[in-house]
Amino acid sequence: MHLLTFLGLGAKDREGKYSGYYHPAKYQWLDLEPIETCWIAEACAQYFKIRRAYVVATDKALRVTWPNLERAFAKICETEPIRIADGNSEEELWQIFESIVEPIPEECELVIDITHGFRSQPLIAMAIAIYLREVKRVTVAHVVYGAFDAKNKESGIVPIFALDTFLDLIDWTFAISQFGTSGNASLLKGIMQKSRSGEKDQLGLIAADLEATSRALHLLRPKETHRLAQKATTHLKNAKRDIRANIKAKPLLPLLDEVENMLNEFSTDYKEKDGKGILMAHLKMISWYLHKEKYIHAICLALEWFGRFHAYYTNLDFTRKEFRQKAMEELNKIINGSNNKSKLHPDFPVELFKLIRDTRNQVAHANDEYPSSTLIRKIKDYCTKLINFGGKLFLESS
Repeated sequence: MHLLTFLGLGAKDREGKYSGYYHPAKYQWLDLEPIETCWIAEACAQYFKIRRAYVVATDKALRVTWPNLERAFAKICETEPIRIADGNSEEELWQIFESIVEPIPEECELVIDITHGFRSQPLIAMAIAIYLREVKRVTVAHVVYGAFDAKNKESGIVPIFALDTFLDLIDWTFAISQFGTSGNASLLKGIMQKSRSGEKDQLGLIAADLEATSRALHLLRPKETHRLAQKATTHLKNAKRDIRANIKAKPLLPLLDEVENMLNEFSTDYKEKDGKGILMAHLKMISWYLHKEKYIHAICLALEWFGRFHAYYTNLDFTRKEFRQKAMEELNKIINGSNNKSKLHPDFPVELFKLIRDTRNQVAHANDEYPSSTLIRKIKDYCTKLINFGGKLFLESS
């Protein structure tokens, strides 16, 4: 385990000069035995079994305070001072960032202590935590703060607060953004599983549901997507009730609202044989694909929609594969002139069907006839026309 800590000039003495030490305190992590020291970093080193400590300090702090801390660390762990600029300009702030990131080894476990971080340093520390996890695959075990102002007046104990929840909140924000942008729930699943406090934890229950919903979306499985989205929505509502009672988790509620809103786009409540409801739900799904720039998914489902629509109009059960195939075969024959057009719905958009069929084939068969920008424009145009056609058709017939 490694420690990243910040060092200032210490407390002032009676003459107003920096003493090179901080005020002694009985620091306590969780319910472990308190450690009395003037160095929060020393307490952290002992609590977390630190092997090497990286001490961030300006030139002045290295002269005034560092020698004293180094002596305290002598029998506990290895140390490495990180010299940084004062941070008097934006350029210096970036220099601070680079100076801190560079010596941290890859794939290590790291505790970050921001107790004596000055000015923007605590914010930089949080950015570094996120950066190191992604770039150097560092595991940030804890972000801690020695809350001297929260000292117990009777016992003199100064609690060491864990700020991990705030780092988790950043993770949640990124994961929900990923889910909202792409429908990929892998990050959300990982966070929810990590957040589980037991087998009955509602977040844990919906983790698998979200991943399954995401998988169904990406594999173009409308029926499964809607079923799993409904299931995940139910679990999510239960989770939100539990979270309201947890002060640390309350900031998650607006984020979970966003997840629920996304799921509601697919969790349309229709009966198994409700052809009209299923077709409307599929149109919503096509719209979702368009907005998420999943153009291949959109155009493929658009073509399948026509087959289902023709089956619905000719009283075939399109929830069954053999009837969907029969309807599409018949539809193609009618459009190609082999069968009587009288079987078509009177408002069936023949030309739009041909355009969507041809465009889908270009995508499915890797046809390079058009540049990708042209193909995307066509997909957006044709799918939007289909959504408008279906919406108007069913609205008038309701």
